[in-house]
Amino acid sequence: MNIRRDLPQFNERRALIIVTGRFAAELYVAHRGVIGRFDGFQLVWPRYQDNEGFFEQRGKDMTRISGSVRETKERERVKRFIRELRVRVWRAVVFEKPDVVFLFTPKIQEVKDGLQERIRRLIVAEVRGDYIRKHPFDVLTKIKTLQRALDVSTSGSTASSRKMLRKAAIMPQKHKTWA
Repeated sequence: MNIRRDLPQFNERRALIIVTGRFAAELYVAHRGVIGRFDGFQLVWPRYQDNEGFFEQRGKDMTRISGSVRETKERERVKRFIRELRVRVWRAVVFEKPDVVFLFTPKIQEVKDGLQERIRRLIVAEVRGDYIRKHPFDVLTKIKTLQRALDVSTSGSTASSRKMLRKAAIMPQKHKTWA
């Protein structure tokens, strides 16, 4: 879809925008005034009703042993999500060859650590928050806010730009630029 004129157009550089939620992700590619969804996925786990998968045994001296198949470890879920995200982001990088990457996620460090080094080097900004159900234009508006804050910080007013970045929950990478 065409990007509104008041939002970043990415005329000179191809941008990959990674938007994740808790266990869902969307990958967008923006270039020359057009943004499109490259890929997306959501991991779901079964929800059990009543006591399906639950068992209980009696041991010696009236000791009870119980367990449940339905309780998947949270850490295992995160690992599986990061593994799937890593594969899909790599596919996007291979096919689209982006110049810059924007990362929108509630858990920045976990997601960033799960990506390949080549992709981590392309990241120009990280935004903390759950933007998975937001329209791509809302994500581009956040990128525009970041650009404006960085322009203010380079012109000398660093206190106000830091305040603007903190309010927007944005962590820019200082050595990177984008268009």
